[in-house]
Amino acid sequence: MEPLISVIIPVYGVEKFLQDCIDSLLSQTMKGIEYIFVNDASPDNCPAILHKNQLAHPDMIRVIDLKENKSQGGARNEGIKAARGVYIGFCDGDDMVAPWMYERMYKKAEQMQTDVVYVQYTAVPENCTCKDIKNGVTDERQKPFVVWSRDLLEQEKRTKTDPEIFLTSQTGGVGTGLWRKSFLERASVAFPEKLKYEDNFWSSVICTYINKIAFIRENGYYYRMNSSSTLHSGRFIYDRIPIERALIQEAKNRNLFQQYYSAWEYIFITRYASTTAYLLWSGKGPADTKTIRMIYKELWHEFPFWWKNKYYIKKQGGKQRLKDILIAVFPVPCSYGYRYYSRIKNRVIKRGPHFLYGGG
Repeated sequence: MEPLISVIIPVYGVEKFLQDCIDSLLSQTMKGIEYIFVNDASPDNCPAILHKNQLAHPDMIRVIDLKENKSQGGARNEGIKAARGVYIGFCDGDDMVAPWMYERMYKKAEQMQTDVVYVQYTAVPENCTCKDIKNGVTDERQKPFVVWSRDLLEQEKRTKTDPEIFLTSQTGGVGTGLWRKSFLERASVAFPEKLKYEDNFWSSVICTYINKIAFIRENGYYYRMNSSSTLHSGRFIYDRIPIERALIQEAKNRNLFQQYYSAWEYIFITRYASTTAYLLWSGKGPADTKTIRMIYKELWHEFPFWWKNKYYIKKQGGKQRLKDILIAVFPVPCSYGYRYYSRIKNRVIKRGPHFLYGGG
């Protein structure tokens, strides 16, 4: 019997958390799920953990061992090729899911005949376990990680969704969606390989093809605040640059660029330029003024009137827009100024305001 759902889990360097992830998946109330774990050439004990669980649950767990590391995007691509389910879901190897999640998502997808169903997600502490999830975590961080906008939720009532609403709204991570496999095959969007932030690319392109969507307004996916995650490593910030460039090029290749020009412009302003600059400044090393200047040069070139973008004006406050314009016009001075401002602010927070006056 073919499975109803295939859940794809890329695995790399998460030995400490992997068993909790597996246990939360095996605790699902729904039957007929296959779990495809893609060992992304993990150098730790993850392969042994995977194969041990596969032996214990051969009817539910499949393991794909990659010979070279392809990062999460490449691992997910391999999992999609192997998936046999009517629906496809994703989970990261250090995260967990609520026992009811896939059953409720499947039922809603079938009831409403959707291309995708989204569930809310939240962050949990690094030491959170599968047992904590089953017993109900009462930590304050159980609030939704992303608050869905009214415009986004209203898309559930439509027979044809508005792609620009999705492109300019936050829906959640890749793991918070349950996708109809036939829809993914029609859209034919591959994850970028060997780069982080691959979900920015994939989610943005795929959402332009969605016709029918549904939402479950409860936390079902638990994102672990893993301090050792590769995404928290400063060197991966630079992966944002080729990812966002590739996204714009993909939109042009698919004849989607002019059709949704304002939405791509908003993404390039906020995700490519502004967020990347602030992430670069948040590092401990010297400001990379060369990269920041290059980013804003590309912003001006690709979208010469970006500050007039309707979504940018609607969603960003006046102070933030003023800061963005100053950075765009004076990227190098602002780079140095921001770093000095941050150092002074951190010292004031740590040592008190008397630090400014020579006391303490």
